[in-house]
Amino acid sequence: RDMISRRLVKSMGEMVVSLHLPLVYLVFGSLALYRQSFAIFLYGTSFQHYLRYMHQYYVRDVAMHGTFKRDVLIFKTIALAQLAYVFLQSVEWLTKPSLGLLAAIVMAAMGYLTSALATVALGVDRTYFGIELGLCKFEYTSAWPYGSALGGFLPGIPHPMIIGQVFALLSLYAVGPFRKQYPLLVPIHVSLYLLHMLQEIFDFHAGKPKAKPKAVKPSHAS
Repeated sequence: RDMISRRLVKSMGEMVVSLHLPLVYLVFGSLALYRQSFAIFLYGTSFQHYLRYMHQYYVRDVAMHGTFKRDVLIFKTIALAQLAYVFLQSVEWLTKPSLGLLAAIVMAAMGYLTSALATVALGVDRTYFGIELGLCKFEYTSAWPYGSALGGFLPGIPHPMIIGQVFALLSLYAVGPFRKQYPLLVPIHVSLYLLHMLQEIFDFHAGKPKAKPKAVKPSHAS
């Protein structure tokens, strides 16, 4: 009876996870239309990938890993598209360009480029917890941004995927009109990124912590 109960709970959990993506957009899309408020859709859908990062890192469900990768890529792509839209709309970048605005955009691009290069260095499977789920072997990555480059001129960056994106987000948040119009958007993004980074640093998950390799393990979940 206990085994049947556990299987039932697991099946229900997998069903909820598999329906997570369509339900999020259906619920918040409907609420946004009903209330005639884009902010409801923006804030309701922009942070879902962080929740999935933390959930998958904690439960380490191999069976649902394909669904996890698909969902977080969709969630994040739409979140970034919305972020770009509200930023450019709020700062009137075509009608009121400035050096400060250009500098913020360039710095944000550098942050996202750093994160993208970290993903390339690890590969998609290792980026999305392939090592933790036992799907990939641990291999120390020395390519920049994990290791130094150009003879040490470019130092390695700890947790470059997350740090790069936090740097990009804070660069955009430095632009006054965007910060004024959307005061909570970037702080919530940054807070959830840092919370997940702490989860990785302290290896917080449902099972027993594994012995860590001698080399520093790269961070994941771009």
